Order: sequence, then C-alpha cells, then structure tokens
Amino acid sequence: MFADADLDINKRGKSDEVIGNLLELSGHGFFEDNYDLLASIFNDKAILKNDHLEMSKADFVGVLKESDILIKPKPVKQEDAK
Repeated sequence: MFADADLDINKRGKSDEVIGNLLELSGHGFFEDNYDLLASIFNDKAILKNDHLEMSKADFVGVLKESDILIKPKPVKQEDAK
C-alpha cells in the first residue's frame, strides 16, 4: 500500500518549494508562535469531515499567502544573480 508513497517530509521539502518553506518556518518556531492565529483560521476555513476538520494543501497555503504569513520569493533572473 505504501510501497510507492513518498513519506519522508524532508525529501518532499527538497522537491516541493512550498513544503520546503513550511519546513523552514517550522524550524524557526513560527507555527508555535502563531498557533492561536493559525488555529482560528483553520477552524473558520476548514470543512468538517465526520469527526475532524480538513483543509486541502492548496487552501491552507492560499490562506497563508493572503494573510502575508507565507511569502513566496520572486524568481531571480540570471542577469540579476551575477
């Protein structure tokens, strides 16, 4: 069942920029510092499924971007990098 699943979050963070940014924020204690804000957003925007709340990754990242919590860096042009 899980033979082809990519369960190592650190490996996924290297290949997925958004997950990498979330892991970096987690390493700096961001989620602990802003727990109340994030919990209230999640409780308001998530959908009730049976006995728990769920939110898709895209919706969660969208909420983080809208609230300027997660800021995606602009791509650097080759000319600007030199």
